[in-house]
Amino acid sequence: MKLNAHFCALALLFAESGHAQSPNTSPPAPLLDTKIRATQAKAMNEARNIAMAIRKYANEHNGVFPHTLESLFTSGTLSQGTSTTVENPLLKQLKSWMYDSSLTDAGSGRSIMLASRSGFKTNEASVRLVVYADGSTAFISESEFELQKGPSLK
Repeated sequence: MKLNAHFCALALLFAESGHAQSPNTSPPAPLLDTKIRATQAKAMNEARNIAMAIRKYANEHNGVFPHTLESLFTSGTLSQGTSTTVENPLLKQLKSWMYDSSLTDAGSGRSIMLASRSGFKTNEASVRLVVYADGSTAFISESEFELQKGPSLK
């Protein structure tokens, strides 16, 4: 009987300490942060692959970027198994990339060529994944994205 009372007291202390989780609560913050970082890393890798394919396409077409991302498939620059979507951890669904087909290989430099359609939630704020025409990638704030995006980014 005393053992059972001690066990109940320990269980109560454990629950009050915040270490116990009911099945309906969200995952602990470190686990959620790790999941978000993994999704962001996957999206950044995918964005780099698409950017390399766009630049390869431009190399083969006198510096002109493809009119659509689908052109990368029809031209054979990307294989059919390559994804052109990014997973948004907030919505838990796939969204298409925003793409600026008006850019060319020459002189576009720091113009946004490719961007995630919606932001990634971090602990601080929402950030958007962008790929610049020079091939560099970055996560930027929504306000910075609004300042940098070109009118042809759709």
